[in-house]
Amino acid sequence: MTGPAPAAIPVARHAPPGMKGAAPAAIPVAPAQKGPPVAKPAPAGAKGPVAPQAVEPTHHEDVVKHFAGHVDRANLSSAKKAAHKQTAAQVLRQMTPRALRRIVRHSQGGIHYHNDLASLRDGLAAYLEKGGQAEYAAPLRSGKTRPGGAFTWLRGKGALHLDGGYSAEQIAAGRVGSRYGRAASARDIHAHELSHAIDGQLGSKTALSQSQEWKDAYHAEIVPSLPDGTAPLSEYARKKHGDKYLYNEGFAEMGRLLYSGTVSHEEVQANFPKAYAFWVKQGLVAPLAKLLATDDKPRRTMLHEIFDTSITTGPIHIDAISGDKDER
Repeated sequence: MTGPAPAAIPVARHAPPGMKGAAPAAIPVAPAQKGPPVAKPAPAGAKGPVAPQAVEPTHHEDVVKHFAGHVDRANLSSAKKAAHKQTAAQVLRQMTPRALRRIVRHSQGGIHYHNDLASLRDGLAAYLEKGGQAEYAAPLRSGKTRPGGAFTWLRGKGALHLDGGYSAEQIAAGRVGSRYGRAASARDIHAHELSHAIDGQLGSKTALSQSQEWKDAYHAEIVPSLPDGTAPLSEYARKKHGDKYLYNEGFAEMGRLLYSGTVSHEEVQANFPKAYAFWVKQGLVAPLAKLLATDDKPRRTMLHEIFDTSITTGPIHIDAISGDKDER
């Protein structure tokens, strides 16, 4: 994907200076008692509101620099690096300290940035082959699987694999192909994939999306259709593999809704009160001081579709796209 880098946003002043060739600075992933005080998530079964979490800019700054270091190490153009750094900052600044800590803790295998969909596919295949997982790289090498983003878990470490999506300028100029008529923005991709990292280890019972409380909220609010037959969150959020719902995709799509910055949290809470309460309880979003009345609740699909197929095989999770989406 080519095109000019997005215009600077207010948070751009926090972007770290160039770190060409330097390894990303280590980010402390110690328990919450180190660093600024952070409200802990309520224990399972607890009732009552959770105290709002104070988001310390210095904590965000550390994580933004951490991502910027990985961007600087990637084989990208200067414009692409600037765009990736800006997008990461936009999404990370929507998050609470606990969400940030989970991302850093669950991406110790690296944050791998790529220029386009083809380099993402080849880079992911090479990463799997290097990790002794050639069998999972084969569908990528053959072109059978086209990743739009991925989260892997090898040798006890999670890793993010990002193309970054399309810039606002590319989308506005119609320079992208999309089966759905609207392309995945860079923030869409980041918010979805980073939410997989927040969720936790692939296939683990400790992953947040595998908790009974999340499953209950998912079946109550994400699976049922709206009166017009459409999905409340997105069709991708309520996908099945065989006869089993993909709770992790519902979780990641909820993260896309919350962290992409396109919809107010009040509207999210009004549409998905149980799901939002779960994210508050886990310390991933702050409680709201004011809630929308039920009568004010919009009834529409909240997200446009950006992925087609969810693939989780062994140590790899891929959010795949169909062959008729491409870059120009």
